[in-house]
Amino acid sequence: MKLLLDSYVAGVLIVAIRLALQMVYVLDSYNWDSRKLDIWFTFSLVSLLWPLFALKPHYLIDPDPLFDDYGIAKRMRELDRLRENPPICG
Repeated sequence: MKLLLDSYVAGVLIVAIRLALQMVYVLDSYNWDSRKLDIWFTFSLVSLLWPLFALKPHYLIDPDPLFDDYGIAKRMRELDRLRENPPICG
């Protein structure tokens, strides 16, 4: 029983570190401004329920789909780009 609990805790730590790296290095301020609560909820849920996500390990290897922003952050980035560099009018 102790071995099972130790392996679960080790898995939690490994998955939490992987997701934390994704959150720090991939997500930008647009993601954090639009969906901070959703990001932390996903981090907590996946970290604790990692054995269920081990059935589809591509989510643990590349967690981009877990932090999908449904276009909100993408739209805000594009609006800021247009605000900074408006298109040339003819």
